[in-house]
Amino acid sequence: MTSSLHHEIHSITDKHESARDFLFQRGILKSTMTCSGCSGPMTLIACTEKKSPDLLTWRCSPCRKYRNIRTDSILFGQKLSLQTFLTLIFYLSIKSLSSIAVAQLTDLSENTVSE
Repeated sequence: MTSSLHHEIHSITDKHESARDFLFQRGILKSTMTCSGCSGPMTLIACTEKKSPDLLTWRCSPCRKYRNIRTDSILFGQKLSLQTFLTLIFYLSIKSLSSIAVAQLTDLSENTVSE
C-alpha cells in the first residue's frame, strides 16, 4: 500500500465526522430522506449519542418522526461504527489479505468479517 493511499484512508477513518461525510458524499448514506408518515422532506439534525451513535438523525418537523441516517442503506441494522465499516471495506478490497488477517487488523471477530 502506498503511503499516500494509507494517509487518505487514515484521514477518512480517523474521525467519525470524516467517515460519515465520506459515506454521504459517495451516496452510501442518503443525502435526502422522505417521511414515511406524511411523505414530506425530512431534515438532518444533530442528536446525542444515546439517540444515534452516528450523532445525526433525520427528523420530520410536521410529524415529529425520526429516521436513522442508515435507513435504506447497506449499513441499516449494522452495529459497526462508520469508521470500522470503511476500514473493513478497505482491507477486504486487498485481495492478498485473508479474512483472518482482516479480523486481526480491525480487531473484529472472523464471523463479523465474513458476514
